[in-house]
Amino acid sequence: MPCLVLQTGSDAGKKFPLDEDRCVLGRHEDCDIYDLFADTKTVSRRHACISQRDGQYFLEDLGSRRGTTLNGLPVNGVQLLKDGDEIGICGFTFLFEPEEVSWGRQTIGLAALLGDQKYASVLMSQNDLVVVASIDTPSKPGDVAEKKGASSAEQRLKALIELLLAMGQSVEVQQVAENLLSGLFEIFPIADHGFVGVIDATSGEVTPRATKYRSDSPDKRIPISTTLVDRVMRSQQTVLSSNTGMDWDEELADSMANMKSRSFMCAPLIDANGKSLGIVQIDSPNETGKFTQTDLEVLAALSPHAALLLQYSQWHAEAVRRSSLQRDLELARQVQIGLLPTSIPAVPGYEFFNHYQPAQLVGGDFYDYVPLPNNRMAIIVADVSGKGISAALLVAKLAGELRYRLSTSPSTAAALRKLNDALCESNQTSHFVTLLAVVVNLQTHDIEVVNAGHLPPLHVTESGRVRPITSPEIGMSLGVFPDCHYSAVTVRLQANESLVLYTDGITESLNLAGDLYGSERLIRRLSVKAATTREMGMHVLDDLDRFVDAADQADDICLVCLRRTSQT
Repeated sequence: MPCLVLQTGSDAGKKFPLDEDRCVLGRHEDCDIYDLFADTKTVSRRHACISQRDGQYFLEDLGSRRGTTLNGLPVNGVQLLKDGDEIGICGFTFLFEPEEVSWGRQTIGLAALLGDQKYASVLMSQNDLVVVASIDTPSKPGDVAEKKGASSAEQRLKALIELLLAMGQSVEVQQVAENLLSGLFEIFPIADHGFVGVIDATSGEVTPRATKYRSDSPDKRIPISTTLVDRVMRSQQTVLSSNTGMDWDEELADSMANMKSRSFMCAPLIDANGKSLGIVQIDSPNETGKFTQTDLEVLAALSPHAALLLQYSQWHAEAVRRSSLQRDLELARQVQIGLLPTSIPAVPGYEFFNHYQPAQLVGGDFYDYVPLPNNRMAIIVADVSGKGISAALLVAKLAGELRYRLSTSPSTAAALRKLNDALCESNQTSHFVTLLAVVVNLQTHDIEVVNAGHLPPLHVTESGRVRPITSPEIGMSLGVFPDCHYSAVTVRLQANESLVLYTDGITESLNLAGDLYGSERLIRRLSVKAATTREMGMHVLDDLDRFVDAADQADDICLVCLRRTSQT
């Protein structure tokens, strides 16, 4: 599998395998590669990621403050990686290179089936499981032949090896269970019925995943005793009965009264951590064909290895499910990124800065720059309640609907009234949206502010005085109640004055002690003189990062700054 090879520092030469569809680099402990950056504050908590699609690998900066480079150039958007590419992150340099697929090897025993002539090995790759069973050669000719019952034992061992090989040829849980039963029918010729039950992850109950009966069996019904299954699962012991009407207490005897089998074996399937995954049962209704103690020992020795293969199959199924979910999340993230501005507006007399960092792969914060008639521009910052895909879906609806309402409504307040009604009509998820709409008249420099339940924007004067722009009446959050009224307040932006829009992911960030970053600290940081809007924004983000330190990011972070730079 491809890997990153560190080129700098005392750990130069260390390899970081890219063994997932998405590998995140940053100094937060939930990143895939984070130990390296733990003490480097210039590295963002989630700095960059490498994703794999259709066998190709792509590099993307995750909105980091210091940026990511590819072969010395800044990374913009998603860029394809090629062999030998150099990736730079705040002084760390990595070489992207392919690496041969490595196989791990784990040896497992088959237990005492034929003296000491046994062993099995499990070879595992990233996606497949292959079981290889082989037999040690006798120490001298004739050893096997001298053993009592050698012919029968060899046939049984051959069937056992074929069973393990057949089970290892599939990674699907049901197919593994079916192969297990087919192999058991070869090992135990008197077996007439059989089933494999696996614990359902949702209900916690044992449900049959595979059943089998011989083609000439007159009875196609699989006899199952729930009491027996429960006892085997709880005791984790393999049981044998030569006669279902004997050797049982009253409760179990009543449960098995309707079972026609005269002899059966039932074994638990126990994973590597000692947890029961399910059971396997085979039985025979033939009174002259009864399972023996030796048969029980064979099944007891086989069941741990069957459980191991079954567990790998379940892991594979879970990995496929997670991979599918990850792809869906990645697609949602790409859609969400596509809704955000691709560049900062180029407006004479103004400069802008924006930063967005979701707490999860997809988030509920949103910002946009919307050109309007009569030399005006709307700047939007919104925060959808909640996180994840459902919030991102509402953001997608909000983005399209907002542009339409702003361009067709007589005023900004009217646009938000219509937007609120539209969201109330279609909102089935109980999410709501706080939104701040700031419309800049680029000719008169008047700023119209309409607030729908959001944090007020901060007006920063040339002298460093910071004050929130509030109105007597802040409108209701969008998507809660229809027919809401929204009002506008207007201020004039003088030369070298700034406006800061943000979401509560900044002010409500917590450090490890549980302290809030808070609005007062934000205002103090904004009052520090900055030459550009980027410098102003970086002052806030760097201070926030120092404050939060190693604490988890609990909410999405969005920050937009604009400044009037001249008197014109």
